[in-house]
Amino acid sequence: MVLRNFGEFYSTVTYINTPILFFVICLSFLVSYVVISGLEVTARISEFLLPVIPGAILLSFLALWTSYTYDAWLP
Repeated sequence: MVLRNFGEFYSTVTYINTPILFFVICLSFLVSYVVISGLEVTARISEFLLPVIPGAILLSFLALWTSYTYDAWLP
């Protein structure tokens, strides 16, 4: 049931043209990897990726900075 809800959410909100089955399969692979590898491996990966995620967000923000128009902020 959680897989279906996850797939429907992403299919209706973010990725409209992507079928629900794609999200269900991706989440199934992710959950099976966590179950097979164990919780410790998942915790180590998340410990490694913790500084990477804000860096990626900052890099995306800086990449989009030049395409932003400031017309709405002008008086």
